[in-house]
Amino acid sequence: MAEGALDGQTVRGKIPAEVAHRARAAGVPVPALAGTCGHGVHEVRAAGVDAYGSIVPAPVPLPEALDRAGEFLADAAERALLMVLLGTRLAA
Repeated sequence: MAEGALDGQTVRGKIPAEVAHRARAAGVPVPALAGTCGHGVHEVRAAGVDAYGSIVPAPVPLPEALDRAGEFLADAAERALLMVLLGTRLAA
């Protein structure tokens, strides 16, 4: 799933928390990518998010983040997949 910001408010009625809750109930792991990870982001794990990360690799002005959103998302997805693959290799 993707979200603009994951933070303490995420677990208080935002759609990603509900998706994560339902996925956990069904036994489906949930990774989450967000534009930013803010104060209280650790609370999303209790809602069912198994792992999370920021799409934006470093602080950038909002216009630049929006202009480069596709690039940032592709890079973040690749990093997440590499971590999954590493975990699979470690488990083997």
